Amino acid sequence: MKRNSFSLTFQGSFPSHIRQNVEEVFSVYKVLHDCNIIVSRRKISGSTMQAQPVVTPQAVLTGFDTYKLTIAEYVRDSDSLVVDNLPSDVIKGWLAHEFGHIVDYESRSVFGMALYGIQYILSKSYARQVESEADIIAVQHGFYDSVRKTKEFLLSDEIASKYRDKLMRNYMSIEDLDVCNLNWSGRLPA
Repeated sequence: MKRNSFSLTFQGSFPSHIRQNVEEVFSVYKVLHDCNIIVSRRKISGSTMQAQPVVTPQAVLTGFDTYKLTIAEYVRDSDSLVVDNLPSDVIKGWLAHEFGHIVDYESRSVFGMALYGIQYILSKSYARQVESEADIIAVQHGFYDSVRKTKEFLLSDEIASKYRDKLMRNYMSIEDLDVCNLNWSGRLPA
């Protein structure tokens, strides 16, 4: 059973501008306003931001309504590029993508999420499909400009080449994002 109100909880230390960016992006995702979102900070293996359902015995019986959004202190593969120092539009685009994943998760059962996890690990084409879906959802919610700025940043020379290569293989290109925006411009999903 879903709650009638949401809870956005921050665990750990976040500068006020990061909290504000999270709250601002989340406020647009009204479809998630009956969920609990826990925003935490820790090192993430292989990523910089990550959204996942929180698995509890109750969730297994009734479905997911709590999700964890983890934000690393540093951009993946860097010991000097601090997430908190990134431009606001880059952070918002990244957050919009992660909230897009949560919207996608909301449509899945517990079994569906287990299958999702297995397919994501075993199939590169499936992983690319769900990463593109998160971008599409972000664009549908009005975050095209921010997601585009995030992609431009992630494909810049500031990012380690290994990470850039992974992003180019597994995520929607800027050109595909532009086409997506043309297709969805001005239309918000119900």
